[in-house]
Amino acid sequence: MHPAIENVAFCSLAHSWAISLPAFAARYREKFGISSENLAGHLWGENYFDPETRVWDQEGGSEYNGNSSEQSFNAFILDSIFKIYDAVKSSTQEIQDIITTLGVTLDDTEQQLSGERLLQAAMHKLFPACDTILKMVCTYLPSPVAAQEYRADWLYQGPLDDEAGVGIRTCDSNAPLMLYITRPIPTADGKDVYFLGRVLSGTVTDGEGVRILDSDSRSRHVGRIIRTSLVSGSTALTAQSVSAGNIVAIQGDFLTKSIYRNENAAFTVTTSEMATRCRDMTFMDMAALYVTVRVEDEADTPSLAQGIRALSWSNPYVNAFIDDLGQYVIQGFGELQVQKTVDELRSCLNGVPLQISEPLFRYREGIKSPSDKICMAKSPNKKIRLYVRASPLPEQLTKEISSGEIPTTRNSYRRRTYLATHHAWPIRDASKIWSFAPLGTGPNILIDSTVAVQYVSEARDSLTSGFQWSVLEGPLCEEPLRGVRIDVMDLVMMTDAIHRGGGQVIPTMRRAVYGSILRARPVLFEGVYAVEMHVSGDCIHAVRGILDDRSGVVVKEGLSQVGLHVIEAHVRSGQVLGLQQAILSAVGASTYVCVWFNRWEEYEGDQEAFVRSIRERKGLSETIPSWETFYDSI
Repeated sequence: MHPAIENVAFCSLAHSWAISLPAFAARYREKFGISSENLAGHLWGENYFDPETRVWDQEGGSEYNGNSSEQSFNAFILDSIFKIYDAVKSSTQEIQDIITTLGVTLDDTEQQLSGERLLQAAMHKLFPACDTILKMVCTYLPSPVAAQEYRADWLYQGPLDDEAGVGIRTCDSNAPLMLYITRPIPTADGKDVYFLGRVLSGTVTDGEGVRILDSDSRSRHVGRIIRTSLVSGSTALTAQSVSAGNIVAIQGDFLTKSIYRNENAAFTVTTSEMATRCRDMTFMDMAALYVTVRVEDEADTPSLAQGIRALSWSNPYVNAFIDDLGQYVIQGFGELQVQKTVDELRSCLNGVPLQISEPLFRYREGIKSPSDKICMAKSPNKKIRLYVRASPLPEQLTKEISSGEIPTTRNSYRRRTYLATHHAWPIRDASKIWSFAPLGTGPNILIDSTVAVQYVSEARDSLTSGFQWSVLEGPLCEEPLRGVRIDVMDLVMMTDAIHRGGGQVIPTMRRAVYGSILRARPVLFEGVYAVEMHVSGDCIHAVRGILDDRSGVVVKEGLSQVGLHVIEAHVRSGQVLGLQQAILSAVGASTYVCVWFNRWEEYEGDQEAFVRSIRERKGLSETIPSWETFYDSI
């Protein structure tokens, strides 16, 4: 990564501008009499320009008129941008004079603007963010043809040698249609919905008959595409057909009906009769921050529900929903993301007063050792006995599952070989994996360890559903499970089919999983965040003081190329809230601070008391259930 080769841009998306060094250098090409490619290198790092001698040097010590020269980046880029920003505070005429000098022409409507609106219009005309970002994408990101060749194994759940798998791998426009829909986008009037997705193979055509493959069924929904569009900003441009490799928006009544069952669910649209659905995007193993939202006036509740629904549609990286207690929840991966989402919700509701809770983190439940006893649970009708054992997955294996390095959606030869080679798994265990959870791709595994047991294949779907349910809400405080392997050791069922339906098997599986986990030294995991700070030398002590107050651990220190001190530290989730703002307030806005999720670690402190506090906050009984609650005797 280096600004001089145009794979790094400097931007303010709030004001709709972005600039790369080569693009900026093109404006100065005639002034300096050298090519923009060579000039871009001079505009970064320890490079200085003496305007009197018109000589570049890397010393930085030359003086003219009694003043030391500035670094070229500051002198030619930052100073120009700062002058425009400062002009906004003084007079409209001054900013218009500056942008005219820079060769920018505003139309009659834009010239009537003032303040921030004029600044946004001027900066967008001067350095349009769309052009800069588009050029970076076209230059440095692989084309769909190149990318899908090596990503097909991750994109597609079915066999890579079937017609859909081959079409995805080659990005073939003549292959059967495989369209992965990521999210719905409501129209401006709210009366219709576009479904946005990427064409992985084949060609989308108006009036074409298709099947929808979602998480519940392979072929339940069929219908026709009634409109095909290309999305350009907020505008949908009608197109008769769109070929593989492109992003498309489609419409169809059958789509609307199917997606309403789960507004956040992605799905696959195909013309193939034998295709399997594409793999869903998942972010389950990252720490999640959430807030609850209420309206001050109960009469505004329908508006809040509509706003929450619009958020869940518009951004797949934000989870906005109504929980089991009837609370409206906004969940994201970081403090800034959740804050921006709340601001978006306020804007969507046009000033409706909202009450936002304090930010709270999600945690993970896990185990430290195998169950000391196989847990047996009986079905509600007492006709089924299920024997289950829990054991922890190695941390490295858990990370590999979460990252997608290990295929989770096919009982593939590659997965069996990988587990046997890298993790010393017996081939039998690797071949008998029933499910990964949650959502079929998470870092928890269900394995069939039964031997010569009747009706196991018949009960597999129900056992898997019970496993998925229990993984989403663990027994300690209803937080998701992580790094847990569940083995079904034995299953005793009645010969009468009426007594072994899903209504009997699913809750039994959940009780058995809970009992086995509570007998395996359950623990609570909290997120650990990495923090990277670039500060001047006189601010180091202030930054260290803030990290010490929050029990942060410094893991790396050094100097950057521009002479700033770089400090990398790890801070636990309970202490990371407000950290970025605290550092910026203490050492100045010129400091660079970046925070991101790093890993999961066992909770430090009084874990039992903390679990009780979470249970109390969620409205659960204060007492943590014991394993006897879920264990049945013969």
